[in-house]
Amino acid sequence: MVTGAQLTSVVAFCLLAALLCKVLERYAKEQALVVSICACVSVTVLAVTAVAPLLTQITDLFLQAGLPGAYASLICKAIGICWLTQFGTDLCRDCREEALSSAILLGGKITLLLMALPLLGDLLALVRGLLP
Repeated sequence: MVTGAQLTSVVAFCLLAALLCKVLERYAKEQALVVSICACVSVTVLAVTAVAPLLTQITDLFLQAGLPGAYASLICKAIGICWLTQFGTDLCRDCREEALSSAILLGGKITLLLMALPLLGDLLALVRGLLP
């Protein structure tokens, strides 16, 4: 679980990285971009490690409800795809590459839809079983 002190540290780190990026942009834009990407990757890695207990808890809730573990796995994968898509999109926007950002968004949406197809099939089978 993330504490208030940890969140404060992350926010302070990001603010310092942003300030450093703004200073570096005046003299060396490439180095500012590297600092920004490194800060983003560092915070993302920290967030992913902090969320592992949450994903375990989601899986446990599904199992307690008697739902297949595959559904919990699907949700965890969807969360990961959303985060990865958002991270890539934000980095492309920071680099002022809007077309690449849009392509990443499209790819993420298509991936989520493809992942949801088996779940939709199960839902339709359930509905068919309920109909007389």
